[in-house]
Amino acid sequence: SPRSRSPRARPSQAPQDRNGSGPPAVPSGKPAGRLEGSTISEETVGGRVKYRAKLPCGSVVVSGPVRFQLVTAEEDLVKMEEALESEGGMRAVQRIQPELFRIRDRPTPK
Repeated sequence: SPRSRSPRARPSQAPQDRNGSGPPAVPSGKPAGRLEGSTISEETVGGRVKYRAKLPCGSVVVSGPVRFQLVTAEEDLVKMEEALESEGGMRAVQRIQPELFRIRDRPTPK
């Protein structure tokens, strides 16, 4: 069923985020890490705030896994930045994504 995966299904979503001058992305993601544009965004999932590292690579933003703890998301961001700097480029960051997704973090006790 190729129709269900059609990019035209939600035409207004992606282009607006990209073409904006950036401010819409800033409130949700706190600037973090050493590289410009690196952020850790807060997402509310199931009534809990969770964190995700995001690293811009050219015109694409590479995201890490959703985390319960800010500390784990910060560790993800450090690894993503190191991969980008050492091997250079988005592919290096994408190559370490499976490793990041294997790292588990625990919910903070309420």
